[in-house]
Amino acid sequence: MELVSVIMPTYNSALTLKEALDSIIHQSYRPIEIITIDDASNDDSLAFAKKYAQQHSTQDLQFVALSNDENAGAGISRNKGVEKASGTYIAFLDADDIWKPEKLMTQIDAMKSQNATVCYGAYEIFKTNPDQPISVHKVFEKLTYDKLHKTNYLAILQAFITLLY
Repeated sequence: MELVSVIMPTYNSALTLKEALDSIIHQSYRPIEIITIDDASNDDSLAFAKKYAQQHSTQDLQFVALSNDENAGAGISRNKGVEKASGTYIAFLDADDIWKPEKLMTQIDAMKSQNATVCYGAYEIFKTNPDQPISVHKVFEKLTYDKLHKTNYLAILQAFITLLY
């Protein structure tokens, strides 16, 4: 199975980072490379990411903990993660979001069956209980250029890309 690199920028994310990382390590798909990029946090985000990596690294679950010298923003941090990624696939997850356990497997299967290089999926917004969403953002049966030209329907937590190199 091909390696998936999950890119996760963090900024003062100490309160949500464990749950986000747990949602990655509980994926039904392996192997996974988790790349966290701390964006000059003022809290324990970087220390937590490094400790978490030491405790959870296995042969099929690799961690890379990076940091920015100064706050540069989530976009630059994501790009830094992409540069370090060694996976065939790239997925993005922010440090205050979580995935359902079958997310990676479902999207990889969909991409392979459709011979697609980009994939996205539905997502739910909730306040405290993931089992009680307050809104659900569904996917279009067909996402056209015209629709994307008007609005970005691709939420970063559901975007999935095949690297073509």
